[in-house]
Amino acid sequence: MKTWKTLLGAAAFTLTLTSAAVAEMAYVPGLHVTEPNQLVTAKKVKRKDLFGMWGNTSKNADGSLLNASLMRPDGTGRDLIHFQANSGDTTTITQDFKWKFSRWRQEFRQTITNYTVSHNDGAPEQKPDEIGKTVKFKVPLLLKLEGKPNVLEMTNKEGTDSVRYYRYNEEAMPDLLKKLEAQ
Repeated sequence: MKTWKTLLGAAAFTLTLTSAAVAEMAYVPGLHVTEPNQLVTAKKVKRKDLFGMWGNTSKNADGSLLNASLMRPDGTGRDLIHFQANSGDTTTITQDFKWKFSRWRQEFRQTITNYTVSHNDGAPEQKPDEIGKTVKFKVPLLLKLEGKPNVLEMTNKEGTDSVRYYRYNEEAMPDLLKKLEAQ
């Protein structure tokens, strides 16, 4: 069993991973845990920790969601958000963005440069009213596996909503990476 303490907003919490929890995490795409003691909390997130492909999935009563994000070292990125409703209808959002990261404030800032939506695999429709919007997120948690970033948490400015992203193993995800780059 391994325990870490970190800060999330103003409240401290303890993260404890048992061998069973680590085994469950091994099924996250691109996250390969072999020994529990290899997973550590980063003291400070660095800009270079964010480079690469990240994602998460969720499911609720309405359907399922895949959110994949590619962050490049040149400060650009692309999000691919795919929602499949229980009815079978799909919505895919692709957004290009510029991003900056403040190591001192542990804050990620994203400005949308292109935004398209397609429904049921139809032609993408650009949404110009989304272009230029900027959002900021705090980055209170980064877990590293064997010294490499693997689990990233982002919270909204108010600290009321958070999303945990998992690092994709780009070699194991060539189709998703191609789709993300091509759109």
